[in-house]
Amino acid sequence: MSKAVVHLALAPQRKEPNHRSELVNQLLFGEQVEILEQQENWSLVKNVHDNYQGWMQNSNLVVLNEKFPINWDAYKFCGEVNAMVTTEEGPMNLVIGSRLIDYGNNVFKINDWVYHSYCEIFEIDTKSFTDNLVRTAKMYLNAPYLWGGRSPFGIDCSGLTQMVFMLNGIQIPRDAVQQEELGKKIPLGKAEAGDLAFFQNDEGKIIHVGLIYERKWDELKIIHSTDSAGKVRLDFLDKKGVFNKEKNTHTHNLHSIKRILKDENS
Repeated sequence: MSKAVVHLALAPQRKEPNHRSELVNQLLFGEQVEILEQQENWSLVKNVHDNYQGWMQNSNLVVLNEKFPINWDAYKFCGEVNAMVTTEEGPMNLVIGSRLIDYGNNVFKINDWVYHSYCEIFEIDTKSFTDNLVRTAKMYLNAPYLWGGRSPFGIDCSGLTQMVFMLNGIQIPRDAVQQEELGKKIPLGKAEAGDLAFFQNDEGKIIHVGLIYERKWDELKIIHSTDSAGKVRLDFLDKKGVFNKEKNTHTHNLHSIKRILKDENS
């Protein structure tokens, strides 16, 4: 089974092998996939980091060459919302969360291609895991809502929470319903910043997720990417769910709250 790496800033992953098909996910530069099936212009791939599957255009991928072994433990995350690197074909912009593979001295490589980085490296402040989660989520504030998106230029609810945890050393699944299976259930009265809040439809199906942003006394705030507002925003959270003060209404019905610990192997 061949492995490949995304070599563009953002690469769409689609439900079917055509450009009109639903965008189900985005992969960022440096993320690795396994090729499950190939057609002339498209490949069905499985993401190495979360096992998510979808169709990608072959031109968005570089098949790894065994002649150029990669030290996967030497990668770094790009820490800027929008950063610049140079390639043999000219400049390219990368987004936060892009993986700089085999990184050292501002240089990284894919096969025999050499990239020079001018972006800041994402650094984790090990003093406070929850503070790091909140600080990372804040970098996506006001990003447009995009179904399947995973970048500051378009992101959905579970894409936001996945990216926030990934940048802080914990890999969680792609979809909200999968993320809810992780961690320890927490009552609303004991919820804290960094916990994940999940929301349900009228049939009890999980359809939304957000990150608790802060607690001040009994008042909770949540950061989430919501299609109703069209962006990543801050709202209030109570026993009913997400409360939008501007609209004076609840927009999402609370299902559960989960706490994922730093040392949890997810």
